[in-house]
Amino acid sequence: MSTPTNIKFFLGFIQNGEIKMHLNHSNLWKDATLFQKQELMTTHFQEKEYIGISIETPISTIILKDIENNLKEQMQHYFPKLEIDKHNVFLFSQLFLS
Repeated sequence: MSTPTNIKFFLGFIQNGEIKMHLNHSNLWKDATLFQKQELMTTHFQEKEYIGISIETPISTIILKDIENNLKEQMQHYFPKLEIDKHNVFLFSQLFLS
């Protein structure tokens, strides 16, 4: 018997020192996570912590670029002093077993 699987992409930023500082100091972010009113989420991948968006597959590169722009806008909303363009965006797949 095979195990059902679900594959998603994750688009986000590594939670480096600067991003973690903004996470810890943003009351807007704290309120949004408390009441689960945001699309942004955190995840671990290859021993690093990321903040970003989980994406259903399949997806076109055009839509992916729109999602990247949306991600950057959300990051600026929650962390207005963060210079988001100085940080690299990462894309990786995630496999979920049911």
